[in-house]
Amino acid sequence: MDDNLVEFLRRFDVAIKMAEEARAQVRPDRDSWQLEYYQLLITNLRGYRQSVVEGRLGRVSRGEVQPGTGFGMGMWLGEWCENDDVLGACSEVENYFRYEF
Repeated sequence: MDDNLVEFLRRFDVAIKMAEEARAQVRPDRDSWQLEYYQLLITNLRGYRQSVVEGRLGRVSRGEVQPGTGFGMGMWLGEWCENDDVLGACSEVENYFRYEF
């Protein structure tokens, strides 16, 4: 694996961990909808990560996708997520994809 790929996967791992930790802090009796949203986020992050491992996700560094192309994760998270750690980690994933990967 090249260094670029390793770094991208590391960022996914951090984002997944942050989302799992945030999900664990949700009070189901009060915010059950957040459990569903965090689970969807975790599922999507894992799916994208697996696509990277399998070589199915285009790379900016190889000219396979245009610089600035993103997942749309930031916009979706902005609708509901108030956890700065999750927002930051997911932003790191998306920005790395947009400009580095």
